[in-house]
Amino acid sequence: MKRKILIFLSIIITSVLILSAVKTLSKKRITVVFRYDDLSEISDTSLEKKIISLFHENDISFTAAVIPFVFNGYQGDPSVDQVDAENIPLGEEKFELLNTAVKDGVLDVAMHGYSHQTISSEGGNREFKGLDYTSQYKKISQGIEYLNSQLEKPVDTFVPPWNRYDKETLRVLDQTGFKAISANQYGEFTGSSPLFFLPSTCELNELQKAIVEARKSVDTHPVIVVLFHQFDILGNELNIPLMDFGEFTSLVEWLVIQDDIQILSLEQTITQYPGLNANRYRYNYAILDSKMIPPMLTRLINSLVYQSPYPPLAIFSLFYLAILIISGLVVFLMGRLIFTLSNELVWFGRIFMTLAMIFIVMYAFRGTKVGFRGATGSAIFIGATIGTWWSSFLISRKPKNTILGKK
Repeated sequence: MKRKILIFLSIIITSVLILSAVKTLSKKRITVVFRYDDLSEISDTSLEKKIISLFHENDISFTAAVIPFVFNGYQGDPSVDQVDAENIPLGEEKFELLNTAVKDGVLDVAMHGYSHQTISSEGGNREFKGLDYTSQYKKISQGIEYLNSQLEKPVDTFVPPWNRYDKETLRVLDQTGFKAISANQYGEFTGSSPLFFLPSTCELNELQKAIVEARKSVDTHPVIVVLFHQFDILGNELNIPLMDFGEFTSLVEWLVIQDDIQILSLEQTITQYPGLNANRYRYNYAILDSKMIPPMLTRLINSLVYQSPYPPLAIFSLFYLAILIISGLVVFLMGRLIFTLSNELVWFGRIFMTLAMIFIVMYAFRGTKVGFRGATGSAIFIGATIGTWWSSFLISRKPKNTILGKK
């Protein structure tokens, strides 16, 4: 019996040691991706030239999410009859700027919607989510056709305006030749989607905090995608700047000298880490949305970092498995003493613990989400039920005179 207990404990200890060893022996490499949204015919060209020069001087790359036909009006208003508002196609100067930067290896281009005008009249701005398949197909196919007709390198990454899209959008992207989507961490997904998913995780003013969290992550190759716009640096009538260009320059130059950080574009990151698929996105979404995470382990999860979900899932599983095993062993040892008193106690213990387990599990899973208490209670009672049946089975196999303690 002692041998079996030691085996169980050895499994737990070995698993923890393996995870610790993997984390210690693997050199952590943090990837930072800058995603500059809303580059269009009406965006600030002088700022974009400065950003491109900054990245070129530091021999690093970023991603520019480009609007093919920008709506020259208040983009949060679904009305098409705004005064002096029209869709303006990306012009020759911007295409020349982009083609030169792509050729120099400074950036890759993503398509940022069609016109970036919302279709919603009830708030919750969105250009595609809720739109029928045919309408989405028309917008996306026309937008990508226009960009690819002027760019020397084809575009295959899609960035939905306001980071909002739906499953119809994913269907259209697959049909129109896109390979990747970059929105945020709470978007739609389908397990069968062939697209790569690389969502934004933070803004400029959150980047240094994200770096701290990434360095604490159990993932050895966490990814941070920094979403920023021209108004984050220049400001506008609706937004105060998060930092000026001098501060942005200092931030980028600080990142460059960090030994554990590499700065890549979306395309470069996806090429380097081909596991950035729909399943990884789905599991990350589930973890961020879960209420089962033990409070003492919440530090393993942070929305500022897009990390591999598998190490945290392994640790959470080991936590609940340990509770189950400890509960089972405790009840097993108690049963070895109690069940020797009478056969009635054996059957009572089996029936009581089984019914209690069923009730606790059903209660814990009564809602749409299982919480930490429910998951812990379920693990305890499942373990206790296993321990009860295990000990009672061993007792019942012994001769009656042995159970009663007679010779």
